Amino acid sequence: LEHKILKPLVDLGYVAFVKGGARVGSTLVQDEHIDEIVITGSALTLDKIQWGATLQEQTENKQANTPIIQTPICSELGAVNSWVIVPGSQWNRKNVDKHASA
Repeated sequence: LEHKILKPLVDLGYVAFVKGGARVGSTLVQDEHIDEIVITGSALTLDKIQWGATLQEQTENKQANTPIIQTPICSELGAVNSWVIVPGSQWNRKNVDKHASA
């Protein structure tokens, strides 16, 4: 569904979807072509991305204030999953505000 909703942004090159595990994610977030990282997940995931793969590496890097990447990170943590809402043409500002405040 998200591929369909975000297709215009994908077509323009603003959004891309990649599936994979830790190895794929690590490669992506450390790539020099990445301008910003936006993730959902846990604080543990954020720590691995920002400070290192192991607890020892994270502790050392946090104490030295030396993150393993310098790329800005926007993160939503704690399983409060983000949603993209794309209302249909029958929706107007009043309807969106009504449902958003419910």
